[in-house]
Amino acid sequence: AALGGIFIVCGLILLMNYNHPYTFKAQKAVISIPVVPQVTGVVTEVTDKKNTLIKKGEVLFKLNPGRYQAR
Repeated sequence: AALGGIFIVCGLILLMNYNHPYTFKAQKAVISIPVVPQVTGVVTEVTDKKNTLIKKGEVLFKLNPGRYQAR
């Protein structure tokens, strides 16, 4: 009886380890950070930096300076 119990336990362990649900469709968790300027305005130029890392202080876009120039 003990030998049969050992076979059942080993069979259950193998069944749980090798017969688990899986999928080829996966999802990826991505952290996104909103980029917001400190002032409002119309964007006149966007730098083309797709799929590259950016560092603090890099220019991402330029705003129309007419609103902020002295008259």
